[in-house]
Amino acid sequence: MNTVSAPVVPNLNFQRDQIRLSVDLLFQPEQIIELRALGVSPERYNKPHVEAGYFDGAHRENLIDEAIRLSSISSGVYVVMNELDPALLARSANRVQANIPTTADNNIEHRRHILIDMDVDRPSGISASDEEHAAAVDTTKDILKKLEDEGFRGLAAADSGNGCHIYIPCDLPANDNGLVQRFLQSASLRYDTDQVHVDTTVFNSSRIVKLIGTMARKGDHTPERPHRMSAWRRTPQ
Repeated sequence: MNTVSAPVVPNLNFQRDQIRLSVDLLFQPEQIIELRALGVSPERYNKPHVEAGYFDGAHRENLIDEAIRLSSISSGVYVVMNELDPALLARSANRVQANIPTTADNNIEHRRHILIDMDVDRPSGISASDEEHAAAVDTTKDILKKLEDEGFRGLAAADSGNGCHIYIPCDLPANDNGLVQRFLQSASLRYDTDQVHVDTTVFNSSRIVKLIGTMARKGDHTPERPHRMSAWRRTPQ
């Protein structure tokens, strides 16, 4: 029978370094970043809710502090990885609040990355098993090699806690006429395995992505399906 085990206690220095690396890799120095946490519940009796805020380049350490705090009381902490309208800072300037408006596709000004999100088949709302997680890692290694063989450069890869991410740098308008969607559909056809699949739904420009360096906390933390810290596995060569 599954039992709930003690929660994961992260190494805060490692966590801070990983989040700072995420910010440096994905964003320009003065870019406005939306930080968003889902399933926030500081006390068990509180109804889970969404908290979000917008941070400018001068307040990156504040963003990191909030990300670490939210990582311990939410199901997941995310960022919008593409370039958004800087006016959104005024929604919640350099602080996090509950249930504020968040970034939509019409708020994105430019696409800077394409995300290949590798995940495993499992019921929703639970963490991946160690076997499933390892399958995602192995498949991602294979995809990285294939992409490089095909001429892709500047690739980054991360362990999202339950699967893996590959980040491909790009320079595309927010309205790309479906180019990213078609790319992900093609990647799915080429790279999917029986167990691991490319998520073809992450094509929209305002898509949130796991902030690497925060915990993945889907469902309860059990020995069979543990919560894990997300971490960078590769930075651009």
